[in-house]
Amino acid sequence: MALTYELNPSPPSMHTATFQMGVSGPNPASATAPRSVSTWETGDLIGTNQRYQITQFLGKGGFGETFLAKDLQLKRDCVIKRMRSEPHWSTLERSRAEQNFIREAELLAALTTPGHPNIPEIYEYIATEPCLIMKYIKGKSLQHLIGALSMEQALNYVADIASALIYMHAQNVFHRDIKPENILLGDDNRVWLIDFGLSKADPQLLQVASDNAQHSMIAGTMGFAPPEQLMGRATLKSDIYALAATLHVLLTGYRSPLTPHDIEGIRNGTKGQFPLVSTLNPAVDPRIEHLIGQAMAYEPEQRPTAELFRQTILQVLQPDARFVSITTPTGSVVRNPVELGRWCHNHWKNATDWLRGNLPEVIETGFLNAQLANQVRDLRKSYQTDIDMALDLVIERLTDGKIYQADLMITPNPIDFGSVAISHEFIAKQITITNTGERYVYLRLESTAWLWVDRSDKNRQSVLLSLHPQQKKQLTLYANVSDQTVSGHLRALLKASSANSLLSQFACPIGD
Repeated sequence: MALTYELNPSPPSMHTATFQMGVSGPNPASATAPRSVSTWETGDLIGTNQRYQITQFLGKGGFGETFLAKDLQLKRDCVIKRMRSEPHWSTLERSRAEQNFIREAELLAALTTPGHPNIPEIYEYIATEPCLIMKYIKGKSLQHLIGALSMEQALNYVADIASALIYMHAQNVFHRDIKPENILLGDDNRVWLIDFGLSKADPQLLQVASDNAQHSMIAGTMGFAPPEQLMGRATLKSDIYALAATLHVLLTGYRSPLTPHDIEGIRNGTKGQFPLVSTLNPAVDPRIEHLIGQAMAYEPEQRPTAELFRQTILQVLQPDARFVSITTPTGSVVRNPVELGRWCHNHWKNATDWLRGNLPEVIETGFLNAQLANQVRDLRKSYQTDIDMALDLVIERLTDGKIYQADLMITPNPIDFGSVAISHEFIAKQITITNTGERYVYLRLESTAWLWVDRSDKNRQSVLLSLHPQQKKQLTLYANVSDQTVSGHLRALLKASSANSLLSQFACPIGD
């Protein structure tokens, strides 16, 4: 079911929205296809305050139908993708359609923040319809440009899609249906990765494929889906296979003869191999031929990452440039470890997800620095129960500890418990702890003598608190002087320390 689609003002046959469920062949959706029950008509108004006006029916796919609409508030065209339902569908099919549509909406919403320049933006999700309001892109798919692209154009377009995959894979989202038909070339010469109807955010949630071609739940398209995907075990590397197959087709015009009857042969590796690129287009650089062969390896582990895939293409496109750079999950490019450290600090949530994923591998291939990559791996392993602490120390390593400093403030200071008789058992005092520095801290607050951090456990000598920069937390301390044999003024120190070398002490006086 297409997330975006191609649209030209000319023939209606160009207005398509596709959803592929494992069976290749002609596009199942067209502007002339029979519509589902209660479809919208031209001129209908939908949304809050009837904001969107339907201007054209575009097509339908497996679980949805798409329309061109006018945003009457912002005066712009947009695409509306609506979940559809056919009267002959079973309860299971209706439930599957709803789950598929909601999953796509959730994935798109996640990918829209912070967003990527080659992934269309989602504007709104209207749950009452339900439907998605999306960016309208005028252009045509690369499927219509096979044989018409120069080698440089094909390589540049695929490099941009690889950048989109870097962004997606850093969030553990994979597409599962990359092919020329799902890459849209806009009128501004920018390519867009579309149709996220088959995307997954969790490799363990895939359905195992059926051998029945008519009722297959195989995610993907014959000729582009790798063997493990046809077994229901797609991974991030499945997208790399499909992207390599796409590049092969764009460079050679090769059209796979595979049909659903070949599924078993593809699964066991006896079918599905593409011919060598050089046999169909001898002008292709040998490095690209090697890259495609490696990326279409039977074993997913033998395929490169999206970052390495992109880097190889860029090295061929600009042989005189030394590509030492990394594309971040937000789509920006960093060219040295310090820039990467700054990006991680400013995009903390994205960076922690990246660190859990393939950040060490990206550093190794992007910066050509195996030593730094291994240091990042070691920090991730050492602090696997606290990914924030691991990231803070990674940033320290990337920036050589010269940019961001750790600091802490506790108020009140000193933590004055006032006066109390020695026989009095407890005095409670609430304090506010503020991370005033620029680094994440995982504090160990240690008390001594009569200063307790837990009223119910006198043997508890410390408490652990995590604080992001500028974050505040409150804590209650307890003065227990019942065991003290000396009267007069008492003084203790509350010691605050963190794994990133932060060490502070705060006075805690008490008098009789």
